[in-house]
Formats: sequence, structure tokens, C-alpha cells
Amino acid sequence: MNIIQAYRDSKKRKRMYLLFAVSILLLVIVIASTVRLEGSRWQLFYALYHYFTGTVSIVHQEIDGILLVIRLPRIVMALFAGCALAVAGCVMQSVTRNALASPFTTGVAAASTFGAAVGIVIGANTLLEVILYSFSSSMTCILLVYIVAYRSGISAANVVLVGIGLNYLFSAFTESIRFYAKGYQLEALIQWSFGTLARAHWDGVFYSALATTVCCFLLYRYHVQLDILSSNGDEAAKSLGVNTDRIRFITGAIAVFMTATVICFTGVIGFVGLIAPHISRSLIGAEHRYGLPFSALVGMILVLTADTIGHYALPPNDIPVGVVMSFLGVPLFIHLVLKKRKTDHA
Repeated sequence: MNIIQAYRDSKKRKRMYLLFAVSILLLVIVIASTVRLEGSRWQLFYALYHYFTGTVSIVHQEIDGILLVIRLPRIVMALFAGCALAVAGCVMQSVTRNALASPFTTGVAAASTFGAAVGIVIGANTLLEVILYSFSSSMTCILLVYIVAYRSGISAANVVLVGIGLNYLFSAFTESIRFYAKGYQLEALIQWSFGTLARAHWDGVFYSALATTVCCFLLYRYHVQLDILSSNGDEAAKSLGVNTDRIRFITGAIAVFMTATVICFTGVIGFVGLIAPHISRSLIGAEHRYGLPFSALVGMILVLTADTIGHYALPPNDIPVGVVMSFLGVPLFIHLVLKKRKTDHA
């Protein structure tokens, strides 16, 4: 009876955490949309009401325009970027059984940026072509990580070391491309290298939202297999009927595609995929049924909060969201490395 009650209390606590995270997210959205803007704290909702009903007045036209054309695309892009990177990080940490794995530390983010840079410099005609270049480069990176880390006998614990090496390699490729970029292309590449939401637009939001929604839905369907793989290891997972190589490839490819699509429009935003899953596990445990959506919520809060801080901390300067996330992520990364080292030597 005590076990059943404890299980019910655990589920109730997890749901309360999810509700609390949603409440914080809504609060951050309201603050991000109205800070340093004349009008009510609910101005964003008024602007949406005016837009859908066509009742906007001359008095509200300018404020509504700022919200709907400039601020809202940036906010929505921050939400989907945070969601995509956090969920991708959660999946990567599970399939590699490495607490330091993320789109940033496995080199996927740098490879995505390189692919998008190639697409822009050679003159890709559509956003879909840029996404294709980015995804192809990211898959090349993750396949290299897989080949070196698994087929060559290197343990999963060293996946991050291989990823960091590839991260530097693809970053060097991106830097080399700058020499062949034209003026407007060079500006975009420089902004991408820092990670920014300043260039967010509704077309980019559409593609990011579509990719993130579909990929998160597909990844959630594998939450049971991810639980088994992350907690039991390969041999135990195989004994339970889980095809570990197949699960790693499918979930890895989905996570890479989602990451590549978002990075096409935001650039490299590091440490989100590292921090969010750890916060999620520390609060609600390692069960992916709750961990995936909670990681997504934490990622949304982190990116939107970091972008709001960077946008309004030193006006009129706009600190890229990637820079703010680095200030938050580097100390935690060092803490995790030291913690992992103590665990390995214990």
C-alpha cells in the first residue's frame, strides 16, 4: 500500500512540476513581449485579438506592429529553439548514456552551422535547401561520432571527446567559408557563430515549429525504449527485446534533423541541450514519459529568459542569446565534468 501511495505521490509531484513550469513559461512570455514597451502587461494578447478580429485602431497600430512583426516571431522562435535543443540533448544523453552529451558537445550544432553556411554562400534558393545542407552536414557529423565511438571500440563515455573534436573541425570549416562570403552573407555568418534571435521571421518560425512539433512527437513514441536503453545498458536492453542500434540511429537522426532545422535560423545556441535535461532529471527523475516534455519546457524557459536578458540588459546593444547561454552553461558544464570524474573514480 505504501508503494502504491508513493507512486501516486510521485506522479502527482511530476504533474505539479509540469504545471509550475508552464506557469513560469507564460510569465516569461508576457515579460519578454511587454518589457520597455508602453501599454498594458497584456498588450500581446490585445495585439493578437486586434489582429484576428481586425479591430485595431490607429492608437494601437504602432504597438501592435512592433509586437506582431518584431517581438512575437522572436519569442516564438526562442520557444521552439529551446524545445528542440533541450529534447535533442535529452535523447542524446540517453542513447549514449553520457551526461555530457548534447547537440553542442557532440559537434552537431557546429556541423549544422557549417552546412547552413555552405548553403548560403553557394546561393541556395530556398529555406528548404538551406535546411537540407544543414541536415546533411549534421548527419555526417553524427555518423562520424558513431563510427569512431562505437565501431572502433571506444566506450560511450568518450563520445563527448570525439564530439568536441568534430565541433572544432566544423567550426574551422565555417571560419574558412567566411573568406568566400559576400558582405551580407558574412554578416549572417558572424551572427550565426554567436547564436542570435534578432533575425527571427515568420517563415523561419514556421519551418522550426513544423520540424520541432513532428520530431518531438516521434521521439516521444520511443520513451519506453529510451528508458530501457539509458538505465540498463546495451546487453540488458537487447535481452528485453530492444534493438539498440536501430533505436540509436532512428532517435539520433530525428534529434539531428530537429537541431539542424532550428540552427538554420538561430545559429549555435550552446548548453541548452546540456542544462535542460539535467534540471529535468533533478526535479522529476529520469523517466522519459515526463522527462521529455519537462526538458522541453525548461529549454523554452532558458532560451527565452536568456534572449530577454541579452536584448534588454545593455540597451541599445543586443547581446546574442548564445553568449548569455554560455555564461550560464560553462559553469554547469565544468561542474558536470568534475562530478562525472568523481563518479568514474568512485
